[in-house]
Amino acid sequence: MANANAVVPGSTRYYAPGTKVKLADYDDVITEPVAGLFMGWNTEADRTGTAYMPGDVITINSDLNLYPMWEYIITFDGNGNTDGSLPPRQISSGGTIVLPQQDTLDRQGYVFAGWTTDRGQFYYPGTTVEVNKSTTFYASWIKTYKITYDANGGDTGTVPVDNTAYMEDTAAIVKGNTGYLKKGSKVFDYWNTKPDGSGETYKPGDSIVVSADTTLYAFYTDPSGDIPIIFIPNFCELSYNGNMNDGGSVPENPTIYTGGTKVEIKGNTGNLSRSGYRFIGWNTRPDGSGLTFQDGDILTIPQDRDAVTLFAMWQKESGGSGYSSRAYLEPYHYYDFGDLKVYYISYISKEHDGETLLREQDDGPKGYEIYLPYCGTLYKSGYHFAGWKYETIK
Repeated sequence: MANANAVVPGSTRYYAPGTKVKLADYDDVITEPVAGLFMGWNTEADRTGTAYMPGDVITINSDLNLYPMWEYIITFDGNGNTDGSLPPRQISSGGTIVLPQQDTLDRQGYVFAGWTTDRGQFYYPGTTVEVNKSTTFYASWIKTYKITYDANGGDTGTVPVDNTAYMEDTAAIVKGNTGYLKKGSKVFDYWNTKPDGSGETYKPGDSIVVSADTTLYAFYTDPSGDIPIIFIPNFCELSYNGNMNDGGSVPENPTIYTGGTKVEIKGNTGNLSRSGYRFIGWNTRPDGSGLTFQDGDILTIPQDRDAVTLFAMWQKESGGSGYSSRAYLEPYHYYDFGDLKVYYISYISKEHDGETLLREQDDGPKGYEIYLPYCGTLYKSGYHFAGWKYETIK
């Protein structure tokens, strides 16, 4: 009777038909480096065959090929984070992983942008990546700066507070004397970047380009005659960011609007480009988790923000590794939720004097997050918009 072969990659052993064989561990039969966590043997390389564990006893009646099954460890490195962590994940060979958001990861003075590998490949959160080895993904951070206001000897009143994290070369609107600063009998006059007044001078409502942490110091003057009351509109700056582009330029910016202004979003007018990627639109967050806008969409400038930045979104070109960036939903459209029961949210304004809501209805299945809109152009004379209250419609 002819011999039967038991074959594993890199090792062949011969047995007489009917022989009972105790399967070996990986290290006992193969000298190649371990690729990950060894999870046993399979009769098919793609794991669709019969699985065996080391120590199993089988009867050899014909030639048999056995392939090692691997599990790979995916770890997430905070890369300088000051808080939070992400647990490692275990993925089967040939499987995929959807790269997560930052979760609890945080780095003081930075905003999270996505993930990189030790080879420098960048991925947005939500990108699906094929796993062929144990891999560490490193958090990618973008440096941000802050503006601090200093009373500079003022003895009454309070300084303005700006909690916005500004990316480099972003323009900000200088705040006014919102806390009624005074210094003895002197009244507030302007801000300066140096406490002795030798720096750059800014008046409330001026635009300042932020390229480092900046402190603005108050300066005062003697009141003379009638002191005018100055009303400063709520200015908001709209700017565009290339978000890791390596060619082209963003649309002309910055542009400053008053709150409530409706602005038509620009397209890729400066032919932004990024090697291996194509431009797919704009988003209010660099990782694509905010609101998405396309050329010609209308953005209502918020009443309570000093700045809005739209970041270029990129999608991996087809071919090559086959990876693609996360697909982002367009804002304020309706979607097919299959067989799930869909719930509707309607926005109803009573006793208003304005025109229209930003949008009139949202929908989604139970558990789906809905971001409530601003009030659009609605207003009520003598009142400020404070928020929404809800009633459940049965």
